[in-house]
Order: sequence, then C-alpha cells, then structure tokens
Amino acid sequence: MRIALKITLALTLWTVGVLVVMSERELEHEFAIIDGDLSEAVVLMGRALQPFVEDAWARGGEQQVLAALDAAYERERTVNLRWLGPTVLARGLDSPELTTAARRTAQSSQEQVLRWPDDEDPVAIYAYLPVRLADGQEGVLELRRSLEVRRELQRRSREQLWLTILVIGACAAGLAVGIGWLLVGQRVGRLVALARAVGRGETATRLPATTNDELGELTSALNHMVQNLEDTRARGTRAAAERERLTHELRHADRLATIGTLMARLAHELGTPLNVISARTKLIAREQVSGAAVIDNARIAAEQTDRITAIIRSFLDFARDARDPVRRFEAGAIVEHTSGLLDGAAADRRVELVVGNQAPGRYVRGDLLLLQQAVTNLVVNAIDVAPPETRVTVDVLESECTPPEGRGRGRGRYICVTIGDRGPGIDAELLPQLFAPFFTTKPRGAGTGLGLSIASGIALEHDGWIDVVSDHRNGTQFVLHIPVDADP
Repeated sequence: MRIALKITLALTLWTVGVLVVMSERELEHEFAIIDGDLSEAVVLMGRALQPFVEDAWARGGEQQVLAALDAAYERERTVNLRWLGPTVLARGLDSPELTTAARRTAQSSQEQVLRWPDDEDPVAIYAYLPVRLADGQEGVLELRRSLEVRRELQRRSREQLWLTILVIGACAAGLAVGIGWLLVGQRVGRLVALARAVGRGETATRLPATTNDELGELTSALNHMVQNLEDTRARGTRAAAERERLTHELRHADRLATIGTLMARLAHELGTPLNVISARTKLIAREQVSGAAVIDNARIAAEQTDRITAIIRSFLDFARDARDPVRRFEAGAIVEHTSGLLDGAAADRRVELVVGNQAPGRYVRGDLLLLQQAVTNLVVNAIDVAPPETRVTVDVLESECTPPEGRGRGRGRYICVTIGDRGPGIDAELLPQLFAPFFTTKPRGAGTGLGLSIASGIALEHDGWIDVVSDHRNGTQFVLHIPVDADP
C-alpha cells in the first residue's frame, strides 16, 4: 500500500501543480484583458472630453477649463480628471515618471497610457491626452482610474482559485487512495501476507488470480513459487528422514562391525569365569565341600556370574539398534564401558588399555550411546596401531578451548576425551583426509574406513569436533571435544 500511496500522492501533487500553473496563467491573461479594457475605457473618456476642453479654453481660458472639468467629474466618480496646462507642465508633476509621460504627450501630441507606480503592482491607470489650445499652446488632459477594485477582485479570485484547487486535490487524493487500496494495496497486502507465511515455513493458502493485469501475473507466479517450495520442502523432509535413517543404520552397522571384531575375544572373556563357576558348582554338587566352604564356593560362583553379566550387558548396550534420548549425564559415562568392551582386544595385541581421569562432577548433554560409539571407534583405532607392550590411554578432562571455524559453540569450556597411543604416528599429508568416509591406512579387509568419519559426524552433531596431534616419536592423540553443560 505504501507504493500505491506514494504514486497517488505524486500524481495528486503533479495534478495540483499543473492546475496551479494553468490557473495562474489564465488569471494573468484575464486581468491583462481587464487592464486593457480599463485603459481603453479611460482613453475613450478622454477623447470624448477633448473637444469639450478645447471649447472651454477658447471661451474662457484655463479657469473655464477647470470649471468644465469639475462639472464633468460630478457625473464621473470612477475616474479622476485633472487639467495640466502649460504652467503645470513647466513646473512638473508629483512623480518623474508621470511628468515625463505628460510632457511627452504635449510635445508629440500622442496619447500616453501607463500603470503607476509600476507594472507588477500598480495602484492606478494614468492616461494623458493632448489638447490643442486656440492660441497655439499645448495642454494635457490627465485621467486617473484607480485599480483598487481590480486588486480586490484579483485577491478574491486567487482565494477562490486556491480553495477550488484544494477541494479538487483533496477529492482526487481521496479517490486515488481509495481506488489504489482496492486495486493495488489490498491485493499487494495479501501477496505480502502470503510471502511472509511462506518465509515462516507455514502451509500457505493460494490466492485467486482473478485479473489479467500485472498483479494477476504476480499472484500466479507467487502461487507457482509457493507450490514449488512446498514440493521442495516435502522432498527435503523425505530426504532428511531418509538420510537420518541411513545414518542411523550406518552407525548401527559400525557398532555391529566392532562387536563382530570383538566376538572372538568375548568367548575367551566368558570362558574363564564359566570354568570357575563350573568347578565350584561341581564341588558343591558332589558334596566335596561342607559347612562354610559351601558358602564360599557359592559366593565365588555368584561373583563370576555377575562378571559375565556385566561383560554381556556392555556388549548388548553397545550393539542395540536404538538411540538414547538427548539428556544430561556425567562426562565420565562416555568411557565407562570402554574397559569392559575393549580390554580383551587390547590384551590380544599385548597392549595395556588404561582409563584414567573421568572428570567427576562435570556434565555434558547429548546421546550417550552415540558418544560411546565415537570413543570406542577412536580407541579401537589406537589399539590397532599401538606397538606391543605399550599403553593406550583414555582420559576425560575439562578445558577452555577455541573451536575451529564453523565448529563448536565458540570459545568456552569443553569436555576433552583424549585417546593416546605410542604408535608410529600419522603422516602430515594424510591428516586432511583422515575423517573422509572410506579413507583408511589399514590393510585391505582390516577396516571399512568409516570409524573416524562416523566419530567426526557424532562430534559435529553434539556441537563438538575432533582434534588430532601426531608425530613419529610420541605417537598420536585424538581429542574429542564436547561442550560442557553448565545447566543444573
């Protein structure tokens, strides 16, 4: 509506301006005609008095002329008459302009008409007519017509003109605004409301395109755009859901692959406590022990059963095809199953897995299962590259960090899960590719190349990131950063 209002006001002002200019010119033309008529009327009156004045001079000289003019003035009150004889002309009049005009009339015997004091705002019209006297002298008859009535008429005419223009302008503006609102503003307002609804992501109702003008074409185009946006949004929603499903399945497959790798060691882990349980229960069944020894053997069998239960629960929790709800938990929970899952794999490679500091009393918010998967992938990689008789360390600390551009929540407090090994390190030229999907330095068949990529994606999903520090002397450290949750 603002554009329509601006256009309306511009057109109204233009129209008023044209009316003012044309009306002023018309008024000036009309008053020029009036001035001409008044001047002609004054001259005609003077011409009518010329013979009368000449006759009076012949009969009695200047005194007779003055008496005759006084008698004539009694009948004509709109024009002032004055006789300018040779003596008056020699002495001069009140104004140099009038003196010049009168003397020129006497000398040239030609009529002189002027508006005085000037042409812009004259007070009166002066007419000078020559009178030939009987003794050969020249006299001048002055006729003065006041323009006060004309000036009053001019003032009233201009007031009427401006009042008329004001009424016309107001009516034109009101009509234009009303028509602009009906034809433009109302329709544009609906288009703006539709565009805003689309911008907010709401399901917008199509607008009827009932006209064939430009706004009708814009309405049709906007309806078409809304339809395309809704189709695109629907495709995007389906694609996002499909991507979420595939990501979930890929992460679950990665967990199952890790479990599959550890299954052989799981059987070995369960073998020792099962043998202990079998031996102890057989002693009790064969009544080879009695009294307090029966209770001791039963307690040992129960402890080994609890150990088996804990190992199996760790594997089942890690392998389940579900997502934990986003919640707040202690940072140490991210590494609490690491030993139970990976101690056996570390032992097979003669590597010691040490879980150190777990940042007690520090909390993070997220999906615990996914964060445990990310840490497990990093620890498995560390175990694979660690030389025998060395350590793989896992520590949870809190630190003030500045994330890389495009990652994290800006400078602040982060939980840092650090996984270190004493392996040969990673070549510097390989570091930029390290988290790319399917990139691996392991032999063919030894890995999928998805572990680090999945871990990086999980960190990004939790507003975090993974740093890598590596050299050939001190090995490699992967540091998983997750924002500290300070809310109680």
